[in-house]
Amino acid sequence: MIILINCSSIKQRDLPEKQGKIIAKVKDKVLYDTDIQHLFKEKLPSDDSIRIVKEYIDKWINQELLFQKALSNLTKDEKNKDKELNEYYQSLVIYEYEKKILIQNLDTTVNEEEITDFYNNNRSQFMLRKCILRGVFFKLRINAPDLQRVRKLYTSRNADDLDILHQYCVGNADFYNMDEKKWYYLDEVSNIIPMNADDCSGLTGRLNEEISDSLYHYFINIFEIKQRGTFAPLEFAREQIITAILYQRKNELIEKIRKDVYNEGVRKKFFKIYEK
Repeated sequence: MIILINCSSIKQRDLPEKQGKIIAKVKDKVLYDTDIQHLFKEKLPSDDSIRIVKEYIDKWINQELLFQKALSNLTKDEKNKDKELNEYYQSLVIYEYEKKILIQNLDTTVNEEEITDFYNNNRSQFMLRKCILRGVFFKLRINAPDLQRVRKLYTSRNADDLDILHQYCVGNADFYNMDEKKWYYLDEVSNIIPMNADDCSGLTGRLNEEISDSLYHYFINIFEIKQRGTFAPLEFAREQIITAILYQRKNELIEKIRKDVYNEGVRKKFFKIYEK
């Protein structure tokens, strides 16, 4: 790793001779056609290939010019980055080791009891900044069939009616959500259904609504609304909770790894601290 990072500072004559055609040069630093072969892993149109190569060469030239200008204007001490490179290398290796241990040992199963406990113990984290709603909504083309039947079905909360409507939407809707348990932010729904409401308070008395324009009929049946400033339902916060629990487990496992390594060092006398 360090050798690769430092290779730019090695004199050209110290590098092994490379095979290939020279395509660019900045003073004694050379770019060969073999250096850009990785750009052509996928077959591209000729114009795209020419543009990509030109952009790469221009970037390489600019980088080399800037690097060489920096080398010529810095002192030996200023150019010496061995300490920083070593620290960076150490951090990369430690990161890879900890990642490997996490993959091997981190329990990624989160049960319902853990989710509920986390939600109840951290409810202040789940205060809504925007209102949310749940219900069914969909949009149909202006000439969609059997609209009168749809108008009767979409206001229903009967499971059989919703199943029939779901089957209809599969074959006829440009977009539909029939999962009445899933929560959405109002603006997410408004991007699909032109509801003309800035917040959920504007939906009072509009829980069932059909809106039409020159292209589409839009239907929405709102089952429940949660206003901004109230607590998000557990189902809405579920993914956030799982992420938080796993993040906590990850940190705890990393902390354990580091303590175990230190304790092993103490037990096996891998290190010694000398008094000043």
